[in-house]
Amino acid sequence: MKTDVKEVLNFDDLIKVGRAQEIDHEKNVKLIREITSNIKRTMRKNNLISLSAPGIGYNKRIFCIDFSDKEIKTFINPVVTNAIGLQLVREQCSSLPGKEYLVPRNKTIDIIYETPTGQIKTKRIKDVVAYVFQHEIDHLNNVTLEDIGLEVDSDFDEATQEEREEIINLYLDSLDLRQKYLEETINADEELKIVSDRLKFVEALARGDVEFEKQEE
Repeated sequence: MKTDVKEVLNFDDLIKVGRAQEIDHEKNVKLIREITSNIKRTMRKNNLISLSAPGIGYNKRIFCIDFSDKEIKTFINPVVTNAIGLQLVREQCSSLPGKEYLVPRNKTIDIIYETPTGQIKTKRIKDVVAYVFQHEIDHLNNVTLEDIGLEVDSDFDEATQEEREEIINLYLDSLDLRQKYLEETINADEELKIVSDRLKFVEALARGDVEFEKQEE
C-alpha cells in the first residue's frame, strides 16, 4: 500500500479528474486503504476539515470529514437520500484558494454510505456538517463552487442590503435556468437519460421508496 501526503489539485486539474466512480469494497480493499490514508495525511498537513478522493487525483467516490474530535471519518459511495431546508451558505474551497462563494445548501440531509470496513450506515446530519458533506458530494460529481456558486468579493460586502438582495435574486434565477438546461440536455441524450434514471432509482431505493417484488416460483 502506497501512502503519502498529496498535493491538493487546483481547479483546472480537479476538473480533469472527471466524475468519480463508485468503488467495490470487496474487490478494492487495498486501494480504499491507500486512498483513505492519503486523504487523511493530506488533510492533516494542510489543516483541512474535509477532502475528496478527486481532490488528490483519485477518480473514486470517497471523501473524509474531520469532526473536530480528533476523528476523521471516511465516507465511501455516499448518497444523499433526503434533503430539507434550502439556504445560502458562504463557502471556500482548497482548490480555489483566496475565493469565497455563496452557494445553496440544505440545512438537514439524510445520508447512506459505506465505512472502510464495508458496513452500510445511514445517518441524519445538520448545519455545518451537512454543508461540508454536500460540498464533497459536489466534488465527487465533478462540480465545484465555480460552477454553482456566486463569488463574493469586496464589492458584494460593501454593497447595500438592497443591492445584495438584487444580486442574489439574479444569481438564483441563473440557477433555475441552469437546472432547466441540464434537464433538457439529459432528456435529449439517451445515454445520459439512462444514467440519470438509474441514479434516481438508487436514491429512491436507499430512501425505502422502492421495494423489490417477490417473484412467485
